[in-house]
Amino acid sequence: MSRYPEGDALLAVCRAGLGKLVIVEGETEDEDPWFYGRWFGDLARELTFIPQNGHEKVVKAVQDLRSRLSPAREVYGIRDRDFSDEAAWQAQAQAMPADGVLFTRWYTLENYLLSAEGWFRVVGAMHRRLPEGWDTEAAIEALIAEAYRECLPLAAWNYTVRTECQRLPKDGLRHVEHPKALPQRPDETLAEWGRTRRAPRPLDEVYKERLESLSAAVQSELPCWVTGKAVLKVLLERLPVPSGPRPIASLLVNLYMREYPRPSDEHTALVRRILGRT
Repeated sequence: MSRYPEGDALLAVCRAGLGKLVIVEGETEDEDPWFYGRWFGDLARELTFIPQNGHEKVVKAVQDLRSRLSPAREVYGIRDRDFSDEAAWQAQAQAMPADGVLFTRWYTLENYLLSAEGWFRVVGAMHRRLPEGWDTEAAIEALIAEAYRECLPLAAWNYTVRTECQRLPKDGLRHVEHPKALPQRPDETLAEWGRTRRAPRPLDEVYKERLESLSAAVQSELPCWVTGKAVLKVLLERLPVPSGPRPIASLLVNLYMREYPRPSDEHTALVRRILGRT
């Protein structure tokens, strides 16, 4: 496991890479680049995926590399949607962003690792007799939807913290990636935090408004606004495994990728845009 390259090390990796260079998120090559490599391994001579830790570093790396490398070495980026709004998504759909950095419609890469078909294959690979409640794709689809709904308070919390930290970037609260990491009363905690910062609007109101909006959203829209990192954690905690020590999450995800190595239609479309095949 190697840490993402920076400075001259990043430049050297890019000069050695084949084809177009695509900067993606990930602190190591075992994160997003690993998934892109398995999804698009047949394009290894046309694309090289290189990690940078977080979407801001992706944007900066693409900018720097475009200024330092020969124009013949095309550099692009693919980042998570995170908090990007719908207007930004629509603009990207109309034209390649000027900075060359595309973002996915769903919140994180992990949202794309929540196919009911994929986890149904994993359960089938681990069990000779399918466990009750996990014995059809429809049942697993319902469990995934339940995990999303359980993460709505977390998504509302992260949204409120993000917007307030954009207003006043100091003494911030942390984003959370598991429902159990939330305070017992998120609204009260946010209200008190907002008072200490003299927020122009009570933060418990911001939180409740966002939670109501998410609760009213249709299931198909939730992957745009709820981090798949949290949803995947909730689902994997409930995934039935054979007796014995419980496999760590990364091993279960590896099994998912072995059983269901298909990239999403969206990732395929993004790669085709970078290759100029759309």
